[in-house]
Amino acid sequence: MENHRASDAHQEKTENESQVLGMAKANTKREEDDSENPPKKWYFKPILPQIKWKEIGEILALVVAFIVCAIYWKQLNVMSGQLREIQGGSSQTSQLIANAAHEASNSDKSLKATIDNFHLEQRAWIGVKQIVVGPLNANEPLKIDVVLTNTGKTIGTVTSTISKVLPSFHEEDIDKFISSPEWMEKDRERRMTPPRVTLVFPNFEFAFQILSPGPLYDWQAKSIQSGQIQIYVFGDIYYSDVFGRSHFTKFCGFYVPSAKMFGTCKSHNSAD
Repeated sequence: MENHRASDAHQEKTENESQVLGMAKANTKREEDDSENPPKKWYFKPILPQIKWKEIGEILALVVAFIVCAIYWKQLNVMSGQLREIQGGSSQTSQLIANAAHEASNSDKSLKATIDNFHLEQRAWIGVKQIVVGPLNANEPLKIDVVLTNTGKTIGTVTSTISKVLPSFHEEDIDKFISSPEWMEKDRERRMTPPRVTLVFPNFEFAFQILSPGPLYDWQAKSIQSGQIQIYVFGDIYYSDVFGRSHFTKFCGFYVPSAKMFGTCKSHNSAD
């Protein structure tokens, strides 16, 4: 019985050794085969397609460019709005400036008008009050006194006068004579002569005398008294007021023997 068990154990051991030896031989052969024909390596094949980084970079660049353009466009709209507001404000400012200038101009005109009115009210007004003829005697020059008066509210300063006595057998056009060389020469002499200052106070009178060029003959004196010869007296008076402004008065009169006074000519009677 024991021998039988020992025989079985020995047989089983022999079989195991045989299997181990066979497996070793098989492994050796497999290693030899593998050295001659190495086994193929297996790699993991991804399910997703291969990523193309260049295309992704280009797409990202386009996206970034679009965003930058959108930001610039928004900034441009904001700047355009600000520019329109500035232009609108500038236009309003220009209009305000124009309105202010217009108002200032109106104020200046109003102030000037007020000053001018004040000057008109307060200035001197020198004019001819009357013309008086002297005795009409033969062999004596004709003497005519021109009486001036100041109807203004301030002093007037007479600086020069120019006048003439003109006898005539017919009615004279005084304006025509004023443009004659004789009168122009008298006016030139007046301007070249230093002024003879005469102050005329308000409501006061001042007179200057005009003489005929030569003595009257007897027939001339009688002709004047009868009205056959008309006597014209005319001239210009130049003066200034207290505001430093220059003025003039032009006068002209003709003698009326029946009234023994001078009437007013149709022309050359004005003042500024």
